[in-house]
Amino acid sequence: KVYEYLQYNVHPHVMLTLKFLLAFPFTYHATAGIRHLIWDTGRWLSAPAIRNSSYGLILVSILAALTVATL
Repeated sequence: KVYEYLQYNVHPHVMLTLKFLLAFPFTYHATAGIRHLIWDTGRWLSAPAIRNSSYGLILVSILAALTVATL
């Protein structure tokens, strides 16, 4: 009921923003966990690789959160 109320009474852009803000921590945590699993294998442990994987982590997390928010 609450979701239906919000869906009809809140602007769609606001709803998308709220859903993105809810989805982002979950997608970030999941992708960071995958990165840690890769680190456990001994890969991507140099400073440039860590920096690049950090940028990739943020990008993938944002894209995944946007995808989840638009469902």
